[in-house]
Amino acid sequence: MNTGLGVDPDILIVLATLVTIFAFSSALAGWVSGRLAPVATLSLGIGIGLFAFVHMQLPGGLTPVAIPLAFINVAAMILGN
Repeated sequence: MNTGLGVDPDILIVLATLVTIFAFSSALAGWVSGRLAPVATLSLGIGIGLFAFVHMQLPGGLTPVAIPLAFINVAAMILGN
């Protein structure tokens, strides 16, 4: 099933997860050291926005179980299975 952009939603879920995790860790590190991290904050917003986009595009919405399954499906795509 494709989203409005013609990209597999599993790929978008994996990208959103990775961007959000890396951005959150960077924003947290900036906050702990007392520095402003505008790029990390922007990236965090992009990752969350991508999750919202995927949630709106999927017929049943995005469920917590869909995230690990998306990683498995993308790994299977990469490995050619």
